[in-house]
Amino acid sequence: KNKVTSSSRINISLFNALKAVGFKNVYFMMLSTRENGFPTKLHATLDDFNYDLIMILIENKKYLLDASDKLLSFGQIPFESLNGEGRVFDFKKGSYWETIVPEENNNTRVKMKIFFNDEGFISGNKTITRNGYHAIETKKFIKKYSEREYIKIIESQNPMIEVENYVLKNKNLKEKPLIEVFDITIEEDENSYFTINSLLSLGNINPFKLETRNYPIDYGYKKKYVYTLNFKLLDGYEFDKIPKDLILAIPDKGGSYIQKISHTNNQLNVYIKLQLNKTKFLTTDYQYLKKFYDDIIQAQNQLIHLQKK
Repeated sequence: KNKVTSSSRINISLFNALKAVGFKNVYFMMLSTRENGFPTKLHATLDDFNYDLIMILIENKKYLLDASDKLLSFGQIPFESLNGEGRVFDFKKGSYWETIVPEENNNTRVKMKIFFNDEGFISGNKTITRNGYHAIETKKFIKKYSEREYIKIIESQNPMIEVENYVLKNKNLKEKPLIEVFDITIEEDENSYFTINSLLSLGNINPFKLETRNYPIDYGYKKKYVYTLNFKLLDGYEFDKIPKDLILAIPDKGGSYIQKISHTNNQLNVYIKLQLNKTKFLTTDYQYLKKFYDDIIQAQNQLIHLQKK
């Protein structure tokens, strides 16, 4: 039978198991989740805490553990737990506050190669490799649907693209990146116009729409995205319009965007790197972030045009 129990009971069992096999530096950490808000530090109370983890010290390095989520690898904790600090309980020395530091390796890499096939259609493949929380978020989303339903969602997000074949790798391997491979065909615009966004499906909506913001932006963890696109034409065709290079930066090294374009007569290469180097941005950073995303979307919507020589 399937039995349901709380995350606290599961992590208590983990605590006892680690103690039983000889680990000495094992502690409980209590925290307040992102949705629950920040716990008070003005006075001693347990009322503000609504989640617990295990902290273990191995060779002077601290690890936070949560055995309640099967998708988490060693040292990962749920995204909802990334909320500043937790209270560590040492039953011999008392309790103290400990900063919750998310893992650094949270990135997505997209590699796309497209070309005109013998029938005159654009086809190719797209490989998406995700690590860290990027992989966990995608696994949770994929788990909700059948493969056919998931492919329909992907196609609905970009009507130009049709998925001919799909392969998912490392779905159940926590310590390895999640890899998706799509064999695709692309419906050519009748005027042979494309954009970086339409080909790579990067999104076309700025997440920051308000004129002002009265509270910080908390991403929870640092993020990195890298995209490469190789577009090869048939002999007799050329690119007569391509996007421009662009470099953007958020003040105080908060983030950066690099877009580099290179091409020959019949081949276009696009390289994009987007990094957010802070987990939290203050309200004073809001206008910089809003313009940052506006400029990115504008750059990715520059036209790519093909023509016969």
